[in-house]
Amino acid sequence: MIRDIAQFSEKRYDLLIVGGGINGAAMAHLAALKGKRVALLEKQDFASGTSSKSTKLVHGGLRYLENFEFAMVSQALKERYLQLKESPHLVKSLGFIIPIYQSGSRPFWKVKLGVFLYDWLCGKYSIGSSRPLTIKEVQHFLPGVKTEGLKGGVIYYDAQMDDARLCLDNVLRASELGADVANYVEVKTVDTKEQEMFYVRAVDQLTGKEFDVKAKKVVFTAGPWTDVLRRREDATCVQKIRTTKGVHLILEDQISKHAMFLSSEKDSRMFFVVPYRGQTLVGTTDTDYSGNPDDIQVEEQDLEYLFNEVRTAFPSLNILRKNIVGSFAGLRPLVFNKDHSPSRTSREHMFLESSSGLYYLIGGKYTTYRKIANDCLNRIFNNAFGEITDDFHLYASQLNKIQIAELSREYKLEKVIVRQLENTYGHRMRAVLDLVRENSSLGERICSCCDVIKAQIRFAKQEEMAQKKEDILSRRLSLSS
Repeated sequence: MIRDIAQFSEKRYDLLIVGGGINGAAMAHLAALKGKRVALLEKQDFASGTSSKSTKLVHGGLRYLENFEFAMVSQALKERYLQLKESPHLVKSLGFIIPIYQSGSRPFWKVKLGVFLYDWLCGKYSIGSSRPLTIKEVQHFLPGVKTEGLKGGVIYYDAQMDDARLCLDNVLRASELGADVANYVEVKTVDTKEQEMFYVRAVDQLTGKEFDVKAKKVVFTAGPWTDVLRRREDATCVQKIRTTKGVHLILEDQISKHAMFLSSEKDSRMFFVVPYRGQTLVGTTDTDYSGNPDDIQVEEQDLEYLFNEVRTAFPSLNILRKNIVGSFAGLRPLVFNKDHSPSRTSREHMFLESSSGLYYLIGGKYTTYRKIANDCLNRIFNNAFGEITDDFHLYASQLNKIQIAELSREYKLEKVIVRQLENTYGHRMRAVLDLVRENSSLGERICSCCDVIKAQIRFAKQEEMAQKKEDILSRRLSLSS
């Protein structure tokens, strides 16, 4: 995947997609798959916004059943199953435990009914059946969990993902299929349509050079920046995005190999405690945000909220502030609705078409990104895409222990490194191994604290359009938050 800015001025595109998060990446992938001439531009790095600031879950959304959003949950459960099948290197099944307490806001019968309905909505797309847990089982699965008032619990199954890599895989597939893609390119203006063509002025953020892109259709998949872009076209346009802030913190040790779905002691909203790369991810908050999306950051009150909740959930572990090794904040671009609290606002998506013929995608859940992309393309191209099909492939790979051992011997790499390469790249790992074959020193770890090797740094620069240090560490290798 080569960053070639000159090509954008030389071609005429069927579709220009502005925004390289998961929805824009998937739309470029699907449109290129169907033979459209596609351009994808991202003003920062791919997945640098909301698409890498999630709880890293591919899930139906158990809590949305309380909002009676059965159709959305059902669709998400189907997509969860398909993503486990298509991207097993990036999406893994994970058990989630809900401990039930005497003083809890959700009684045992309600939780059991909820997970039963969740299982039923899965239908043939089930990845594991839920079951009730005794007090002893909850204590066994969640060492150190609060025992005062504990009545038992429930275990159910969802999935965990590498959100940034899943987005990047879609960009890579789009590029392989003929789409022209570039990061660090900001769209400045869109001129009125002439001769069935939009003239888009863009600037290369790395060089400052401006250039034009010509496209028959233009769609903005800009997430929290959508209303900002809409106001460039029409300063009087009505607000359509409700941005809510989600903060996560990372604890240095892994509390459990199972995830935990908890009700907050402070406000009863649900949050997760999830095993994450040998550590523990805690989140998320859900509060309204009205500032500039570029200025989002973790505030002290956000950390304090999550820190107090996880300490309350695991009182015997003596979790201290010094155990927090990372944190990050992201924005959810929800469809505007002031009638509900942020956590009860729908995660459904919608499309807008402006008076000049520009399209905007609003809202949506990460899990249903394939469906969202397909719906949007059908809207833009008058239902030419039909229903989403099974040829929406990424880089699925699932090596067994024997195959891992064989590659370990062939390339003189530790088995844990080979497994890490597969979990990062899927079957594209062979291209990284080729670099090691050419230069054995590239098989060395970049440091003693992780299983990443030097070849991956070179690969990120040469093949995955990484331009800056944070592109590599945060989104190509997920070594930092």
